[in-house]
Amino acid sequence: MENRISLATRIILIVLLVGIFYLALNFGFGIYLQLSLQNFPVPGLVRIIILIFLILSILGIGVALTLGTNLTNQLIIPLRRLILEAERIAKGEAKEIIELNQNNEFEELAKSLGKITLYLQNLQTQFSSKFIAMHEDLQRSLKEMNRQEEELLRSAKLASMGRLAASVAHEINNPLAGIRTLAKLLLEKCDEPVNQEKLEDFKKYLFLIETEAGRCGTIVKNLLAFARQDKVKFEPVDLNQVVERCLTLMDYNLKVQKIELEKQLAKELPLVKGDFSQLQQSLMAILINASEAMPRGGKLKVITGADSSLVWVKISDTGTGIPKENLPHIFEPFFTTKEKGKGLGLGLSVAYGIIQNHQGKINIQSEIGQGTIFEIIFPVLNPKGKI
Repeated sequence: MENRISLATRIILIVLLVGIFYLALNFGFGIYLQLSLQNFPVPGLVRIIILIFLILSILGIGVALTLGTNLTNQLIIPLRRLILEAERIAKGEAKEIIELNQNNEFEELAKSLGKITLYLQNLQTQFSSKFIAMHEDLQRSLKEMNRQEEELLRSAKLASMGRLAASVAHEINNPLAGIRTLAKLLLEKCDEPVNQEKLEDFKKYLFLIETEAGRCGTIVKNLLAFARQDKVKFEPVDLNQVVERCLTLMDYNLKVQKIELEKQLAKELPLVKGDFSQLQQSLMAILINASEAMPRGGKLKVITGADSSLVWVKISDTGTGIPKENLPHIFEPFFTTKEKGKGLGLGLSVAYGIIQNHQGKINIQSEIGQGTIFEIIFPVLNPKGKI
């Protein structure tokens, strides 16, 4: 900025000097003509012209310096201060109002800049106050939100415990009632003479007792799996073997329910990192859910496949399908559409937790009357087979 101003000052001085020189030259030349006409000697005229030129030049320089100084004081310096003040305002650094002590447009401009400075300072103060107030309100809102969230979690836990207690009581009470009834029948039969027919009844009753006790054991097992995660033993696992084991266990139920099984297991399936028993538990829960969706029979299809980084299992059924409004909730604990006494709604929730714990994910597609497709995806074990 100073370089630009000094250059402007030089230009003004040069213009003034050129003008003075031009006037002096013309004035001196006019005197020379007049003196020539009066027949003055030429050397004397030259000396007079030079003297006059020097006097006028000195006067011109003085006038130029005076004008330049006044111009600098009245124009350049105030303009420089105004420009610097405008830059400070733009940067938000203006703290005080400048005074030029001039009764001209520059003074008016300085006053206008001062008003802008005051306005911006007031605006900044108001903004800071509002920002502080908003920050305090936000902090209070966050604290209140956290408090309400904690209360909601406590309420949800209490509600879950209540639902769990009611469900467990109902689920276990039914088989226990059956076991108690069968035990009474056995006690009554013991007082009667034993024959082959009664032995057959004993076997039937004992089989039913064993079945109902197994139901109780399954309920307790699911509860334990949901309440705590057993220590997982990760090792290389072939998902085809897990699928084969599950289908072997499901074979009898599938035949009884008249469900057709179709297997398409990929050859040389890459290994995954997992716990065999937990993976079996998760797939069994999904297979059981699929079979229960086909009470009048249907088709169960199990497909395995892989690419360079993923291994997947697809389990599809031709059952009743799942309503769209229920899809977001099917993996929630205790969510079930079954009748009371038919399940706690923990099977798919436990399966989901196991799959998540194995760095996998599960996708589901379903249409009412068409069936459901579960897709379980796991990352491939690294090429070196390290756990």
